[in-house]
Formats: sequence, C-alpha cells, structure tokens
Amino acid sequence: MQLSNLNFSNFKNWKNFNTDLTKINLFFGQNSSGKSSIIQLLLLLKQTVENKDEKVVLFFGDDKKSYVNLGNFDEILNRDAIEEELIFGFSCFYFGTIYKFYTKIDKKDNGIIEVKSIEMSDIIKGVSISGEKRSNGYEVKYQRKNNLSQNLSKTISIDKMKYFFGLPFHPFNEKLIDDNLFTLEYNIKRLFENMIYIGPLRENPKREYKWTATRHSHFGIRGENTFDAIITSIKENEIFASQFFNFKGSLAEIVGKWLVEFGMADDFQIVPISETKQLYQVNIKTKGSKNWVDICDVGFGVSQILPIIALCYYAPTDSIIIIEQPEIHLHPKVQSGLGDLLIDAALSRNIQFIIESHSEHLLTRMQRRIAEEKIDDKEIKINFCNLVGGESVLEELQVDDFGEISNWPENFFGDEMEEIYQMQNAILKRKMKLAQAETNEEN
Repeated sequence: MQLSNLNFSNFKNWKNFNTDLTKINLFFGQNSSGKSSIIQLLLLLKQTVENKDEKVVLFFGDDKKSYVNLGNFDEILNRDAIEEELIFGFSCFYFGTIYKFYTKIDKKDNGIIEVKSIEMSDIIKGVSISGEKRSNGYEVKYQRKNNLSQNLSKTISIDKMKYFFGLPFHPFNEKLIDDNLFTLEYNIKRLFENMIYIGPLRENPKREYKWTATRHSHFGIRGENTFDAIITSIKENEIFASQFFNFKGSLAEIVGKWLVEFGMADDFQIVPISETKQLYQVNIKTKGSKNWVDICDVGFGVSQILPIIALCYYAPTDSIIIIEQPEIHLHPKVQSGLGDLLIDAALSRNIQFIIESHSEHLLTRMQRRIAEEKIDDKEIKINFCNLVGGESVLEELQVDDFGEISNWPENFFGDEMEEIYQMQNAILKRKMKLAQAETNEEN
C-alpha cells in the first residue's frame, strides 16, 4: 500500500500543500523552505497510529521513542491561518483499490484538540463514511452505491473518535457496513505502519555488534538495528534480488556489491568474534587493499550509507521508505550512485521513496537514467520547495522523457554562474594588481 496523493493546510509554514506522489519523490529546496515539514507531518500521523492510546487525536511526540517531537497543536499550526484548524488528507492505492481520507482537527475552548470532521472512502466499491462534530458528539453518515448506482445511506450518532481516523467498534451494528468501516480503518492504519523512516544522521560505527537473535521490522531512526537485522537475515538464509546487478544473494552480499559500485570498498563481511556472547565485527576491504579493516577505521561515509543500502532490500515489498538527506558525509560519486540504488529498489521491489535532499549529483543521475530509459519519467517526481513571503510554496519540476527540466527554478543549487563570474573577476583583479606592482618595481 502506497501514497498516491498528500495534501494538508495550516501546518507550520505551509498554508496549502497538495501533490500527487509516484515511485520516487524528491524534495529539494533551500534551508527552512518547508522540506522537513512534509516529512514531519507524515511522521506525526505515523507515530499517532502506532501510539497505544487511541484517545490521543494526534501524538506530537516526546524525546524518547517518537519519530519527531513537534511540541503541541499551537506550535505546528500556521500562524497566519484564518481558521485555527489543521487539515490533512491523502489517497493510497492497494491492489487496484483507491482509498481516500480527509480530516480537520481543531481545538475546543478549553484547549483540548479534537476531530472536527472526517471523510473516508473506497473509490472502487463506492463506499464512503463521513463524520461531523456536533454539540453532543459526532454525526456519522455511511453511503454506498449499489449495482444500480443507487445511494444507500445510514446515519448514526457516536460520542467520541479514535485517534484522528477511527470510530468505535461496530458502531452501525450492521455487518456489511461495519465490515466496510473496518476495512477502511485497517488500511489507513496499515498505510502508516508500512512507512519506514531513517533520519539524516545514522549511528556511528562500532567495533563490535551484539546479535539479539530477533527479527526487526525496521532499522530504527538512526539505523541502529542495521547489523542485527543483516545477521538475522544471514542466519535465516534469506535471498534478495537486485535488477541493477542481475544478482540474487544474501543481504550482506548485496550491500557489498553496492559498496564496490560506489567505489567505497572492494569487499564487505560480518564475522563472529565471540559465538557465546553473539558478538560480531563488521570488516571492510578498502579499495586497492588486500587487508580487512574494522568499519570504525574507514571513512565515516561507509557507516552512513550502509543502513540505506540494506534497508532498500530488507524492507518488505511495497513499503514506503522516507529518508532525510541521504547524501550527508558522502562523496559526489556516491551521491550520484544513490540514484541507481533508489531506482533499483523502486523497480525490483516496488518500494516508494519520499526523499528530502540537497544533492544535485543525485538529481543529475536521475535525469541521466530517464534519458537512458532505465526508468520512466512518470516514476520520478522532482519538487522544489521555496519560501515566498514567509510561506512555503511547492513547485513541481517538469521533467520530460529525455530527463530535461523545462522550469528550472532560480538559484536551485545556488548561482553557479555567478560564483564562476566572481572568481574569474577576482583572478583578473589580482593579476592586474601583480602586474602593476611589477611595473612599479621596474620604475
């Protein structure tokens, strides 16, 4: 299950945001332009869905195990919002079915936030459920079109909502209606549980890793479970496939192939150093060397890219992977290679990516692969976030099937031509100054 649309209003610097999503979604822009806020909204919804207390409409997070800490409702609300309400919606597709969701969240006079209204629908089945806040609770309406395109409807009243999307168990007391409602709620929950997030700074390398003999659903925000998961995968004799290498093998083998492709290593291995204590060491054979060295003794970039490589194949098929600044601490060549990694996971494993980045090398590689027909231009979407008058604005870049961008934003990656001009101007001035000094000496 993956996102086909995301929209929201009054969230931080965004008065309005609306974009369709595809396989690989890249968000570029200057600092404080609103890129991170897009990811923060998704993480806010994810951590709310995963929170065990269903009475919490939105779980803003804490400093413990939440994905993001956003403070409170007032801190995330756009300061220029005409109505003090947070609005968000999304569409997702799953095995030919399209689900849509839309809600408004506001604050009561006593400061407690609540769901103001909600709409959920299954477009293919023609089923929709909507709820509106009333003085004594919620008025909830169910509608379904039958085979004759006739509208069948039923309205009930309930006291409270669960989270930002749920109704009490069996509220309509009719099996068909309640089954449809359960399916809608289940798939919304599944959508966010299916998202995997890895942050901009991955965990520092260690000289030894303890295997916990468990299976992980994700690697952790900083990739802290990466090697534990790889070792489990090896123990289970799991096989993964890569179209890019036309290869099937263990997760460790695929990680090694990418490190070689990126020019970061000639080989990679995980070896036991204490069977009784289940301790392992991660070794790298650096480029051109015959000797193995500990991962702590090679460039920091290896430990930063390795969790991303492994996650692209370890994540379940059809997952959504959200990554902030994957290019941090990476050489430009590796940043370019990231494009091939993302394309391979998207095509061979049907992974959807939502990426925040500043890397022009990543972008250029994507454009090149479109031109080479390695991936269709419809499966890559490039967005530019800009700050206009204190308000975040989204511009979708128009990429044709040759990989060319027709609406290149001004100062997308800084003004390169201006830098070159100023450098050449400075060189000319210095040379003139040196020449004048030599003339003065001769006189």
